Amino acid sequence: MTAEGRAATGLSYSAVQFVGYLFVMLWIAVALFLAAVLASASDDTTVQNATIPFVIVGVLVLTFPAVVLLGWFRRGRILLTADGVYQRGWTFESFLPWSAITSIQPYFLDGPEIWVAAGDGEQQWQRKQFTRWWRQDRLPDRPVIQIPAKTLGADATFAYYLLGYYYMHPANRTELGSAIAVDRAQRANF
Repeated sequence: MTAEGRAATGLSYSAVQFVGYLFVMLWIAVALFLAAVLASASDDTTVQNATIPFVIVGVLVLTFPAVVLLGWFRRGRILLTADGVYQRGWTFESFLPWSAITSIQPYFLDGPEIWVAAGDGEQQWQRKQFTRWWRQDRLPDRPVIQIPAKTLGADATFAYYLLGYYYMHPANRTELGSAIAVDRAQRANF
């Protein structure tokens, strides 16, 4: 379901990457605070002076879990509805209605990507950036849902064909969010 309560068929971003980001940041914070404790216990004043920078950087790193707890950074997903394509990236939301979409194309930039592009869809493109802190991703500067396949929990080719199928078959978009769409996806009946 979308935030507005619309039925949707979805592809989630990788849970491993999301948990990995959180784990790495917590581990870095622990290492910095441990270094601060060890530095403060030293007999050398030069080493003791490193305590404050370790604590400051450790506190800055701990802002990442805070951003996660606030929901500004969370596991992303792509939702296909009868109305259009929603993207919840790590730090933003974006929506393009099917009527504005002009193409779905694969690209290779920093890895495989799928671009759901709109021609003159600027007025129909809905978007919101949640945070400027710890932005793993950014909204594009034009009406495009830019799906970095390396962050998806599904195969990039599968995601491309799923999006392409519903783009090319508007009559079947009504099945999105139902068991029929799930069955079609599980059987890769595109």
